[in-house]
Amino acid sequence: QAALERVETSPDLRLVITDLIMPRLTGDALRERLSALRPHLPVLILTGYTRGSLPPTDGQHLLSKPFVPRELLQKVAEILAAPTSTPAS
Repeated sequence: QAALERVETSPDLRLVITDLIMPRLTGDALRERLSALRPHLPVLILTGYTRGSLPPTDGQHLLSKPFVPRELLQKVAEILAAPTSTPAS
C-alpha cells in the first residue's frame, strides 16, 4: 500500500523494487496496480523462486534470490538504461 501511495505522490520515481511474496499484496499484483497508475514505471520483483517455477513473465523484471549487491546494481542499471523505463512524452 505504501508503494502505491508513493507512486501517486512522487512523479520523479524511476523504479520500484519489491518482493514477489508479501503479506497483503503480491509483487505481481502490485506491479499490475502500479502499471495502471504509471504504465512506463518499471518494477523489479525479487523472488526466491526459480524462473522455471514461475508463470510466464510478459516482460517483467525479475531477480532471483540469493543475489549479491553487485547483481542488484547491475539489474537496476540495466532496467534504467532501457528505453521503456522513461516516461512517455
